[in-house]
Amino acid sequence: EAKEAQKLKDNDRALELYNHSLDINPDDAEVYFERGYFKLTRLELNTDVAYNSVKDFNRAIKLDPNFANAYLQRALAVSYVGRHHRACEDYTRAKELNPKFNVEDGLKKNCHVTGN
Repeated sequence: EAKEAQKLKDNDRALELYNHSLDINPDDAEVYFERGYFKLTRLELNTDVAYNSVKDFNRAIKLDPNFANAYLQRALAVSYVGRHHRACEDYTRAKELNPKFNVEDGLKKNCHVTGN
């Protein structure tokens, strides 16, 4: 239902539905990820929104340490707030878990990797 509300651009309702879903099942890594991704991509991005999305990605990763996309999205969020070392670690871990991810730009920006 939250994804449907998102499609309709009803952000308040979508967030309410994600919160309700987590009230019912607080150990669902996928819902934490979806709520974090929603915050990061659908709400007006600022430092508070980025930190709030990081909390959701942290929880998703705690529940599922192999959740590659949660590492990737957390990398984007922490990079936004200037935590480049942490972003570098997350981009690297996301790539380890899913070699198909294109993280090279994120690595260059956050890890100060130089090409040879």
